[in-house]
Amino acid sequence: MDDQQSESEDDSNQQSESDDESNEVSSHSPQSARSQSSQSSRSTERSSNNSNTPSTNSSPSTSPIKKTKKPIRRVDRSDFAAAPDAWAANDKPIHSLKCVTSNKRGIYKLPMTKEQNDFADQIFKDYVSRDILGLSEKHADAAENKRVAKIRAAARRAALKAFLSTPCNEISTFYKRKKKEYKLYRAGFRKVTNKRRRNYFRFCSERQVAKVRQYIKSGHPVDDLDKDGRTGMHHAAAEGHAIVIRELLKRGAAVDSKERLRNATPFWYSALRGDLSTGELLIKARCDVDHRDVVNQQTPLMLCAVGNFLTFAERLIDEGAFLTFQDSLGMTPLHHAAFHGHTSMVFLLLEADHEVGGAKGVRDNAGNLPVDWAYSRFSLLREHQYKESAKLLRFGLDNDYMDDDEYLYW
Repeated sequence: MDDQQSESEDDSNQQSESDDESNEVSSHSPQSARSQSSQSSRSTERSSNNSNTPSTNSSPSTSPIKKTKKPIRRVDRSDFAAAPDAWAANDKPIHSLKCVTSNKRGIYKLPMTKEQNDFADQIFKDYVSRDILGLSEKHADAAENKRVAKIRAAARRAALKAFLSTPCNEISTFYKRKKKEYKLYRAGFRKVTNKRRRNYFRFCSERQVAKVRQYIKSGHPVDDLDKDGRTGMHHAAAEGHAIVIRELLKRGAAVDSKERLRNATPFWYSALRGDLSTGELLIKARCDVDHRDVVNQQTPLMLCAVGNFLTFAERLIDEGAFLTFQDSLGMTPLHHAAFHGHTSMVFLLLEADHEVGGAKGVRDNAGNLPVDWAYSRFSLLREHQYKESAKLLRFGLDNDYMDDDEYLYW
């Protein structure tokens, strides 16, 4: 009985071992790899069978074999482009490269050869050069906006700086001016007030040279301006005070200072008055003998032709004054002399005009020559001076052989 019992136990042990082996083979079969549910059920059965067998006679349990993943080959585009044939000869798979697009989404692309890469770069350059999306214009607009914003920011900073610093600068300037005035006062100079300014110009107009000298020594500016922009030189030249002109020039007064009303110089006022004494001083001081006023565009020679100032005009001609300058009406000094019937002035201007054609052939804005003005004035007024002027302009300077009626061609 004992022998039969032991034999039955051996048979049961062998049966359990064979079951274990069959379970192991079934667990590693391809069907278990395909179906997860069947693998889990058979493992459950295997565990239940093992639990039914005695612990003393059972064989040690074996752990399932883990599947190892194949290593992923990380490739680079440059490496693939360097040796594409080597990659093609290799049997291992070439994994694609992950590229991040502009919308932050990853797409997978196969690596390219050098030719393909250059071709793609050329396509991109052509796309950028055509500027389909208008990027160049957008960039230019952005740069312009940036430049304008920078300028505006600089202007705001300058305005803020001026706003903060102006009070301080005004206070500093006021303090410096008062300090200078006090020093001048202690040194014997006087502050320039409106009353002293009016007195200074009155002394220049009234030929009070001693008072003018005293005011200048007490600190009054030589080129001080009145409300019309006139200096002491303008007032003295307009009144013909040569001694005041000489004193002011000695003190360093400006020769060609211009007023505000007519933009006239002191020499222009001397020519308007015909005062050669003041004009000679200003000519020696190198003044402008062809200065025009802004109202009628008249030169000093035109003023002499209107006023028939022969000596002054002769001095201007010696200084090289232009004979063909035209005023706002297009009239030259010869036009003015013929219009007013100044025969001696016409003779002087014709004698000094050595150019071919010269002022004799210049027409004014109405198309009139100087001889036309002489004819029209003579026919209107019937005065002798217009007749002589017309003779000079029509036949020249040598007209002794003519009778009085031969010059009239009408």
